[in-house]
Amino acid sequence: MYGSRWLYKLGLGLLVDGIESVAHVRTQVIDYGSICEALLGDCILHGINRNVMVGAGYRTSGNAAINWRNGPRAAKMDKRNFAWRIDVAAEEAIIDPQLRGHLTRLRNLRNTVHITKLATTRQQYYRVLAKSSYTTVHSTIAATKAYKAANP
Repeated sequence: MYGSRWLYKLGLGLLVDGIESVAHVRTQVIDYGSICEALLGDCILHGINRNVMVGAGYRTSGNAAINWRNGPRAAKMDKRNFAWRIDVAAEEAIIDPQLRGHLTRLRNLRNTVHITKLATTRQQYYRVLAKSSYTTVHSTIAATKAYKAANP
């Protein structure tokens, strides 16, 4: 979060425009997406560790079963992608449907970190995207805090 805010302040301080502004916004969006991915992973692990998971989605990835009882759980979470985390968080009511939509949009924006994805989507970055991504981060923080408070 610090790095994303620093980029924002740097952009303001230098009053960048054009391609430099796009680079700042793109980097912020990518960082915000990574923050949300980490928050969801941590919250899902919290639910697994507390045995409060009610859905079945967290038990599989694709067609493969995940044995959470065998080995370090954090290592298994590291292998789960952002889309999986969003789906499981929605199924477990960690996030609501509206936040799920915002996170999915942020995930698609964040995935343009891969050059092939950026080239195929031709995504344009503008300053409002950084602001909406920042709002999504704060909504995710609030949702994960509420879930952890409800499941101590």
